[in-house]
Amino acid sequence: MILGAVVLELAGGTPWWRAIPLGLVERSMAATEVLAVLSLAPGLIRVADTAPAPPGRLVGY
Repeated sequence: MILGAVVLELAGGTPWWRAIPLGLVERSMAATEVLAVLSLAPGLIRVADTAPAPPGRLVGY
């Protein structure tokens, strides 16, 4: 989005800060932040009944 607006400015168009609506940028940033939190959530969720397996025999003499 922003890069496209900069390219428009370089091509002789309007300034980049006028080429993109700021509300769109803010919504995109918010969506990215929500997706980042949601991508970390599965690692934090654990089923209560699951316990780590006991270790096997470490030394076999």
